Amino acid sequence: MSKTALTKLIKTELAIVKITTDNRKFLTEGEALIHEVVLQEKRNKNRSWEEMKQELVNIVLEVLKKNRWGIYFQNEPMQSLPMKDSLSTLYKVNEVSTDEFDEAIKMQFDKESERKNECQENQAKDLPIDNELLNGTKKM
Repeated sequence: MSKTALTKLIKTELAIVKITTDNRKFLTEGEALIHEVVLQEKRNKNRSWEEMKQELVNIVLEVLKKNRWGIYFQNEPMQSLPMKDSLSTLYKVNEVSTDEFDEAIKMQFDKESERKNECQENQAKDLPIDNELLNGTKKM
């Protein structure tokens, strides 16, 4: 091959590569933009989910504070405190801290969300079979 033919090959193989925030590479700017929009929508959805969880936790905590209610450990609601004289005993309510309560609620939301997603995925997998059964077109 001649030098000009080789030069033409090099020029046609070199291109500008667009890299998105998740380090995926695209040759065209349009594809990169579309992918970046999808990533941004996912980030916004996750952010709004976190904000909704926090808002619900804040509402529950506000109701507890407003009504002067407390949450205690069910297996050990009272905790005995040591006293200098052994005749009298002082007890303290073994209550749950608001930080523990906050984390427990958020974890439960995440578990329920995962369970819901799994159910939807399973339903999506079963959907083509159901359509075949409804149409009477199940292939044997």
